[in-house]
Amino acid sequence: MKVLIPGGTGQVGAILDRALTAAGHDVTVLTRRPAGPRQVAWDGRTLGPWADEFDGADAVINLAGRSVSCRYTPANLQDMMDSRVLSTEGSTSRGCTTSTSSGPSCSCWSGTTWTARSTSPRRTRSPSARS
Repeated sequence: MKVLIPGGTGQVGAILDRALTAAGHDVTVLTRRPAGPRQVAWDGRTLGPWADEFDGADAVINLAGRSVSCRYTPANLQDMMDSRVLSTEGSTSRGCTTSTSSGPSCSCWSGTTWTARSTSPRRTRSPSARS
């Protein structure tokens, strides 16, 4: 299976890349700073040569987005949402349409439509933090 992982250079992406590669899949990581043979330069916003990687892809796992390891201020929450929506729109512009009256969405090859929701991430407290 050909798998693309935009934003796949972090902890989760590296583990996923290793596991999928070990299972025999052809994995390509789209990243701002390519450092390996299966990494392709990508900025998450503009169409470029990276878009050719989508040809023949069986799966896309988008891990791109601003870190959630920060204070959850309104500005940071908006940055987290924008970074995920905009990188998804940029990544999917090759095979999807991204305009609806209800906000960003992706009508992909399968005909399934996903719509970005304007919900904010919620901070949860670990059981040991509760008093």
